[in-house]
Amino acid sequence: MSVEFIPVEYSEISNFPWAFTIRLANEDGITPVGALVFQHDYSPEQYENGITMEALAGFLIERLEGYQADPVTNCSENAEMLTHLRRFVETTQRRAAARKAAGVYGQYAAIPIATEEEEVSDVQPA
Repeated sequence: MSVEFIPVEYSEISNFPWAFTIRLANEDGITPVGALVFQHDYSPEQYENGITMEALAGFLIERLEGYQADPVTNCSENAEMLTHLRRFVETTQRRAAARKAAGVYGQYAAIPIATEEEEVSDVQPA
């Protein structure tokens, strides 16, 4: 059996997929099992209109912690997945903090790159 994630909606701004159909494929055919809609549309009034990557990782962490609490399903692979998922969440939090500091959080905008003069002026004399 395999799981397929089929993009069905794309952002008009960035062309990133934000909605997926989830299907299971096996020898008997393909069975639709649900959909996943990520947060999309950067306008303030539409900002929370889907799940975030961080929330999805949180669900996975919760599920794996449940497995790890059970002696039958506790294993080193689950522990490794938990480590990577927690690092993912930490990284997304650092990214959000950097975007907030740059004034572009919640916007489809790049973090401005400091010029060499700006970088030099940030250095404090010893």
